[in-house]
Amino acid sequence: MSTRPKTVTGARGTGDDTGDRGGAADYRRPPSRTGPPPGVDVWLIPLDPAAGTRATARAGSGPATDRSAGLDRAERGRARAFRDPSVARRYVAAHSAVRSVLGRYLGSPGTELRWATGPHGKPVFEGEHRDWHWSTSRSGAHALLAVSRTAPVGVDIERISVSARAVLPLAARFLPPEEAALVARGPAPYDRRSAYHRLLSRKESCVKAVGGRFLEGLRLPVAGTGAVTAAGGPRGELAHARMRLADLPAPAGWVATLATVGEAPMPLRLFAWPSPGLPLPAIDFGDDDGPRAATDRTAVAR
Repeated sequence: MSTRPKTVTGARGTGDDTGDRGGAADYRRPPSRTGPPPGVDVWLIPLDPAAGTRATARAGSGPATDRSAGLDRAERGRARAFRDPSVARRYVAAHSAVRSVLGRYLGSPGTELRWATGPHGKPVFEGEHRDWHWSTSRSGAHALLAVSRTAPVGVDIERISVSARAVLPLAARFLPPEEAALVARGPAPYDRRSAYHRLLSRKESCVKAVGGRFLEGLRLPVAGTGAVTAAGGPRGELAHARMRLADLPAPAGWVATLATVGEAPMPLRLFAWPSPGLPLPAIDFGDDDGPRAATDRTAVAR
């Protein structure tokens, strides 16, 4: 049954930077025999080096070649275009990790993967891998990757960055009245800031699932999770879409959401990728009857 919470923020701890719904700890290291996704696999990818390891990009030098060499020409060009070395390093770390994970699922070197993009940037595999769907999102020191071979997916992670002063005017300007009211009902500044970003993240993940434009998704009703329909709201790719929406655990100070195209709930697994500078895991993603996950959730937005 779909859940329709009265508020859109998750459980809070102490302090404004507390993450919603369990945080990064819900993402676990995968077992060696992971198998293909039974529904949707979501990977949390740290983009900063772990404590005790060095960054691979220094001021003025650009991304280190040992990581950017695995990217395609367009990715390398964009990495070189960043003026801030830390932003370039995080970009390279995210794209390198995405290629590594996808390559393991598909049984191909990540450096050799190629994909097409839709009119609004949605990545799509063609040929023998056309049944595989994926979506990625990057915000600050964290990235998410969602992978499925059942249905198109959209994932989003974003930092709770709006100021306490600006959140209510922005909600009133960009959100439908019902959602702006949800933001306004937050009992504390952090609750209102978190609610605003949660709603935007839900819209973004739905837009990415169908390959649409974010502006078309602003009118999409996402006051609750579960089944989402766009009747009478957005235009374009979202006009007749039917999706399921789930809030995801996120690191402290971030929110994250997942959308899947279709009405049927799907199993959800949460995995953690190692930080840059740490050894990569040996994982078998082939079909098997072995252990399925370190963290299993029964369905996407039950």
